[in-house]
Amino acid sequence: MIERLTEELESYIVNAAENKIPGIFDNPTSSLEVFARVLPVDRPIAELERLESLYKKLLKHIAQLNNPELVYLVAKTQKEIGFILKYKPYGIKASTPLGFSIFFLENGEGFSFQRHLDTKTEVFYFIEVRPGKSFAFLCSYPEWEANYRPALFYEWLVKGDMSIFDRFCHNPESGDILKINKIGLVHTVLGCVMEEYANVSTDMVDRLYDQNKDNSIPKKFTREYFQSQLNNIQYPQRNRLVSRNEIGFISQSLEWMLINKIKMLSVAETDTYVAKRVLIPPKESWQFTSNKRFMSAFIGDGSARCELLKQNGLMVTGRKLFLDKHDVFLSLPRCNWRISNSSEKELQLSVFEIDEHSSLQ
Repeated sequence: MIERLTEELESYIVNAAENKIPGIFDNPTSSLEVFARVLPVDRPIAELERLESLYKKLLKHIAQLNNPELVYLVAKTQKEIGFILKYKPYGIKASTPLGFSIFFLENGEGFSFQRHLDTKTEVFYFIEVRPGKSFAFLCSYPEWEANYRPALFYEWLVKGDMSIFDRFCHNPESGDILKINKIGLVHTVLGCVMEEYANVSTDMVDRLYDQNKDNSIPKKFTREYFQSQLNNIQYPQRNRLVSRNEIGFISQSLEWMLINKIKMLSVAETDTYVAKRVLIPPKESWQFTSNKRFMSAFIGDGSARCELLKQNGLMVTGRKLFLDKHDVFLSLPRCNWRISNSSEKELQLSVFEIDEHSSLQ
């Protein structure tokens, strides 16, 4: 069963037009095992995104079954998969099924100048600003139309120092939070390491200027290189919410909340998703119920013991998961979990919760 399904998936993603969709719903347990094998393998983005799409469909299917054993196996599978790595000419996007990603942008490089034409919203949480040309660009589409001229814009992007475009740039600091929460905002980021929280995990953008279209993917982009970059990240303790008005960019200091010895920072909250940073001291636990939301958590530092709980708060026998630094946790809706700090240092989590009807797009 496992080998046959693996072969079907490999054939499908290489040539989806000539192969039928594999029967991933027939035996969810086996399907999860297969995805844990095939998703962590480096492959062309088109093939990877076909696999990712099937994995999301499987997760949605399992969420409707209300099976505690499958709830545990989903969390176990996501730990084994970790991040889904997408290599781009400008950097590495390490993504998860729900819309939480970490971008490792090369010095002076970034994604295209783009806008959303639909309901996609996203939030950038800046972890590190690399040396050299590093900035976030943000303007309205009318401002873009009024100022954009291809030759002039290219000259600015190469040489800089042109007030007509400089006014749309923010030089971020570690800990800054920038929201792209309106349709049509033109934006990009260059030369930074940052988290992204988005209600849609796939690219759904109108590229207005793509400086990467003729560039190749650097050969150094491998899982080993990604791991070396991941090992270098350190989360800032100070945070600011950055926005732009008619005068320019403004910032507002953000305060952490202390709830039962656990620190929490609200990164974003919308009608469909919540993003937050959670810090759990040694020997302390955080208990939560996912209700009608999928939930993911990235372990930024420390290690954790995750216990699946019954409605009465008792642990489901034998259903615990141990997570190390840089592991990814995933919970289905309508689940109770207790996450305990099992290390001697502070447990740092980047948490993303998204409504089940809006998730896995």
